[in-house]
Amino acid sequence: MLMQITLPRLQAAPDRTRFVEEETEEKLYGLDVLLHRELQTIFNESEMVVACLYTEMPSDYFYEVRYELQQHEMNMEKYPEHIYDFTLKGTPFENMLELFRGETTVVFGKANLKEMLLALGKNKHLLPLGGLVQGRCMSMQELIKFSKLDIDQCRSELSQLLTTAVGSTRTLLQGPSLHLSNSLSQRHEQLSTSLET
Repeated sequence: MLMQITLPRLQAAPDRTRFVEEETEEKLYGLDVLLHRELQTIFNESEMVVACLYTEMPSDYFYEVRYELQQHEMNMEKYPEHIYDFTLKGTPFENMLELFRGETTVVFGKANLKEMLLALGKNKHLLPLGGLVQGRCMSMQELIKFSKLDIDQCRSELSQLLTTAVGSTRTLLQGPSLHLSNSLSQRHEQLSTSLET
């Protein structure tokens, strides 16, 4: 009788000429988990999220600007850089990570850009860099242009364009039907005259 002996398979020796990058799983602990959830809520629920460069200032200046923003349904918070990295990686907002490098604050809430720029303009320690307004990434120049838009004027221009478009569409649609009715009446007359003769 033959005995069959099986040996366990040994893994091949790693190739020492190739660099193998170790995978490390990032995790947050303690207060960072709460900050991460707050920042997720800010990006998911706010109409406007603006990154501002922050230089050291007395705390009463910070709270003064924050109070002024809260009067217009906005708020301002400061988070560590690694929280921005962890929260924004792999999301549609990942392109905004560059705005949050270094000492920054985030202004969020309703899209009252004019009031936000006035409140931040009074404080030389906060400089807006750019942000997200109604789902659209904007630079500082675009934020300024957007704040200068007069909504009532835009609405009147839009209604004027729509009424003009509707009028021209109506005339375009009526043209073929009028031509068709004229052609049919002419054909009817031709047939009636040919039947009479």
